[in-house]
Amino acid sequence: MPTTALLSLVLAGAPEDPAAEAARLLHAWSRRADGAAVATQVVVHEGQAESTANAEPCALAWDPQGPRLALRRGGLTVAMSERRLQAAHAEGVSAIDQDTGSQPLAAWRAAFAEMPWPQPAMLLLPADRWPSEMDPEAGAMVIESAAVEGPERVIRLRGERGSWMLRFQGEDHPRLVEAVRRIDAGPRVPAGAWIEWRMRFEHAEPESGIFSPPIEGRPRVGRLEAVMPTPPVKPPRPATRPGEHEVEATPEQRGASIPPKP
Repeated sequence: MPTTALLSLVLAGAPEDPAAEAARLLHAWSRRADGAAVATQVVVHEGQAESTANAEPCALAWDPQGPRLALRRGGLTVAMSERRLQAAHAEGVSAIDQDTGSQPLAAWRAAFAEMPWPQPAMLLLPADRWPSEMDPEAGAMVIESAAVEGPERVIRLRGERGSWMLRFQGEDHPRLVEAVRRIDAGPRVPAGAWIEWRMRFEHAEPESGIFSPPIEGRPRVGRLEAVMPTPPVKPPRPATRPGEHEVEATPEQRGASIPPKP
């Protein structure tokens, strides 16, 4: 490589081989157990309009031994260990306990209406299938760039229908501190529109019992929605005036249309 080209790479903070740098960084990240408190903001952009919502905070924990992966959000705990997916809610009465066979990542994704966090794919995908299969909705992913930005290292990936940015801090013991997932094409995204998940990861030691949902003694169900507690049914509002009828509880009051969200 000419000296001027090499110098420009150094000044730009970009490694000469982005794929090799990304692989090295991912290997260093994935070889030790860790946990994070996760804050997620969802941004929907269409034309001149843009709306933003904050998802319910959650905690993630992972361990390459096993491997083990777990999420806790409120009273809900979902865990993957020894190729078994288990889930239960502290206030629920049922549980999930499923053998995922050779498809642990597919089973994890299927449990959630939207699964934007990058840790499951980074932990559960074999090295030769990352990053191409890390996000099927975005299409086959390729590494676009890997750059050093001060004390941080940033990997950018691109697919046919979306992109990812992964920001790490540290070199020998890197931590994932930020991720941005963007879907800008596909059946649910009109032309010129995009949906973006902006995630921040604050280091946190894995919570007690996060890899062991309380499943013992509970009947098994097949869907995550079924482990959620049933809200108490509000009784009909009594009539207060002559000729007035009692008002039946709405489906929302009965909890019939309130599925859990990621």
